[in-house]
Amino acid sequence: MDSWAYSYGIIAGETLELLTSLAFGFTLFLFVSHIFYTWGKDALRMKIQHSGKHEGYI
Repeated sequence: MDSWAYSYGIIAGETLELLTSLAFGFTLFLFVSHIFYTWGKDALRMKIQHSGKHEGYI
């Protein structure tokens, strides 16, 4: 009975650790995606404005 509780504690601990790392990774992924989305959107807007101003030079 004690060994079952001990192994269950290890499994629960590893599961908690896994969930924590997954949550951290997901948060980091969302943060990086948001940065790239914002940067990409601004870069795309600048590119469109730039190509709009210099249509004859493309």
